[in-house]
Amino acid sequence: MGTMSDEIKAFKALLKLSPEQLKRKNVQDIQKQCLALITDLQSNGKEKLDLITTFFVKAYSIDKNWFFDVFAPFFDYLRNNKQVDIFSLMLTHKGFTSTQLAAIINHAITIGAISVFDIEIFLPRNASKVKQILLLAKLLKHVDEGIMQDTITDNIVKLLLPAKMSMDPASMMDFQFLNQIMNSMSHLAMLYQNKFPVAPIITRIGEQQGPQLAMFVLLMLSQGYVNETGIQAILADIDNEMFTSMFNNARKAMSGMLPPGMKAMAPGMVPGIGARPGIPRLPGLPGNSILGKMMARMLKFLGRFRRQ
Repeated sequence: MGTMSDEIKAFKALLKLSPEQLKRKNVQDIQKQCLALITDLQSNGKEKLDLITTFFVKAYSIDKNWFFDVFAPFFDYLRNNKQVDIFSLMLTHKGFTSTQLAAIINHAITIGAISVFDIEIFLPRNASKVKQILLLAKLLKHVDEGIMQDTITDNIVKLLLPAKMSMDPASMMDFQFLNQIMNSMSHLAMLYQNKFPVAPIITRIGEQQGPQLAMFVLLMLSQGYVNETGIQAILADIDNEMFTSMFNNARKAMSGMLPPGMKAMAPGMVPGIGARPGIPRLPGLPGNSILGKMMARMLKFLGRFRRQ
């Protein structure tokens, strides 16, 4: 087993080199050394992954283009070794953020190193849901409508919503379901408050799970998470007249449903544009009976819409 520790020793020596020394080395030699280190993760796997992620974070901070030269074979490696989550480990390093990871994935797609359909493979699966959603939202910011937008919003919707949400009374009265919905709202509100596009996500929910659910999500967002100007801006972005009139009708049907005080319970806007992506949470959902009434009235409206 001596050879294993030799690989680790050699790699530690590589890490000690200065940026100038590293960049003078032959790129293929560095690639070979990186691949040799993680060929066998059965032995000292954690230490090896720590070393390689430290190296990649360092490489990215030295020179982004050089990082891509070194990292090139690792897109294939990650595709073929889905259990190895290098990007989640890189995100645990100080100074390496989801913005930088979004830039890496974006560039990889641009240069054809990965396909847009690979996005799910390269998501940092062991990072928190918030980090994954933020990463995808950062990718979404730079794409136009089309297959790329659909693929990114698909992945956001998967993270945001319970697998397949049913709009029937029993599941909508279920407290666990409501908690999940409120959690989803807080994530969407975080994106909105940090100036990320929300309309394509709501549109995708409508395409996948029906306009009733998309409208329900927007109605919940309007209950204290997003102000009126914001709601109107989202509707303008969604740009669907039928959806807008359906939403406005639903709001009329719902007005007066919210008991006094519930609006006040909802979190305010996160102060300052530069605010850290704080996730607003409802301090506590109102009692079952209030929510029950609210949901019952909403379901009645949705039922009417369905029959149209």
